[in-house]
Amino acid sequence: MGLGPQCWTCRSRRVRCTSEEPSCQKCSDKGIVCSGYGPTKPVRWKQPTVNYTSSSSVASQTTAQSSSSTSNDLVRREMPELGNMPLPRSIELSPEKRVIVRSIEYYNHYIAPDLVPVDSPFNPNRFTNDLSWMGEARCMIFLQVCMTNYHQSWKRVQWSPQHRPTNVPDELLQPASALVRIPGCQDITLQQQALKIVHKDLAGLNARQCVGLLSNILSLIAFQLQRSAFSSWRVHLSGAQSLVTELGGLHNMEKTAGVTEWDKYHLTSLLIFAATTTPAHHIFGDEKYHQQVSAMFQNLDVDTSQTATPFPTILFAYISSVTQLRVRFKGNSDNYLSKQAVKLIEQIRRFNSRVWAEAVARRNPGVLPASKSNTEHIIQGYALLVETLKAATALYALRTLFLPPSDRWSAGVERSELDSSFSSRTSFHHADFTLQTYHDLCQTLHELFKRKLTGDTSWKFCIWPMVIAGQQAVHYQDEKEKEFLCWELHNMSRSLGAGAMQDGAYLISRMFHRQKQGIQKLGQKQSHNGRLTWDEIFEGSPLFMM
Repeated sequence: MGLGPQCWTCRSRRVRCTSEEPSCQKCSDKGIVCSGYGPTKPVRWKQPTVNYTSSSSVASQTTAQSSSSTSNDLVRREMPELGNMPLPRSIELSPEKRVIVRSIEYYNHYIAPDLVPVDSPFNPNRFTNDLSWMGEARCMIFLQVCMTNYHQSWKRVQWSPQHRPTNVPDELLQPASALVRIPGCQDITLQQQALKIVHKDLAGLNARQCVGLLSNILSLIAFQLQRSAFSSWRVHLSGAQSLVTELGGLHNMEKTAGVTEWDKYHLTSLLIFAATTTPAHHIFGDEKYHQQVSAMFQNLDVDTSQTATPFPTILFAYISSVTQLRVRFKGNSDNYLSKQAVKLIEQIRRFNSRVWAEAVARRNPGVLPASKSNTEHIIQGYALLVETLKAATALYALRTLFLPPSDRWSAGVERSELDSSFSSRTSFHHADFTLQTYHDLCQTLHELFKRKLTGDTSWKFCIWPMVIAGQQAVHYQDEKEKEFLCWELHNMSRSLGAGAMQDGAYLISRMFHRQKQGIQKLGQKQSHNGRLTWDEIFEGSPLFMM
């Protein structure tokens, strides 16, 4: 009996393919992308400068053409006498230029497709063929090379013999900094060059320079987020907030010429998500400040469905509303706060994910595939992803705006009054509703990762909901879900080349064992019966964003 079709990934690994459609079982078991059975060898194995797996075979062929054009444009800027003459790939460049060319090729080919739910020629994260902007964006280019190097380091982990296909070995439940070796001297030199540019701009600061400086600082934050460097990104985010103040505050920044919609999007989304995993007493700004952040985000001319946070803008507003209530009461609770939270949770539950996903499909006909079945598949992925965010946002409200029963009484809230408020508005008491929301979130996450085998990419964007589910698994001491979440977060770091997911797995595992020990040792002697609060779990945590 002869062999069936052999996918290109199995051929490259020199193993016998099981020939299933659309993804072979051996690729699925290994947690890697199956490259399909096409008659033509994928472009990535024809290019000697890059040796890593792509997010999709379709994106590979598209980005290869753009990468080649990018290299040629860079060469012509270095050697203008070449004019429009076609350039061979082997042309000699200076060492620094050669590093940048290869880095941009790699970035366009392997990183940019992971920053949108559906890759297409309209992907805003891919570097264009017109590189005239590079002279004014040296800081961004230096950091982009560093990000590419770090991404490659994770790819080496992906293929390391330590990987196990069934669960996360204990030795892998460690911070990203211990698991991935930071690239060497070249990386440090490029970081220093980027920081020198920022320091120089800071030394001669004026209103015009603030605009370009804000973009550079946002690039620094993105670079630190990829490496999950807790203190560094917080320092840079604080610097960005100071620059906004220099520009006259958030309200005036909306009118400032030169501040792009993308800069506003990156800044406001960072501020919204950063506050969620910050202890209440450390959250920057007052309630009015967070109202301004939310309002600016709602007014942006950016289609969030085609970004690294592909969620409805109204859900960002709900997340910010929870933060505003946290800021108002600074970790305390009363009956008014609980009632406000109930109203907010009702609004979250009423949001129709399917309707929003269908609207995304109508709005982006050039991005989505022409096939109705494929479009329906993508719509379902969008809807499931939004369901995870809805449940995670509800848990964020329930865990931060409600106290455990023992503390409700000490805060002067009658339990019967609080529970009756829930009974009149929902079909659950507080504890029942929280447990049901947690189960809904876990079930949706399981479904989302099952769809990974069919080519769905929505799983790439659920890091925040996964960590929120993880803290609830810590609270309930749910060993089974803890293992599932840690394993998938670890896989996400390897697949996406970023450290925050690995640190999310490390945080969940560490807090799980800490709470288990607390329950055993302290029992009834401590408030919360030895259980960790939201602020205790996320004290000193990284920011869980793409």
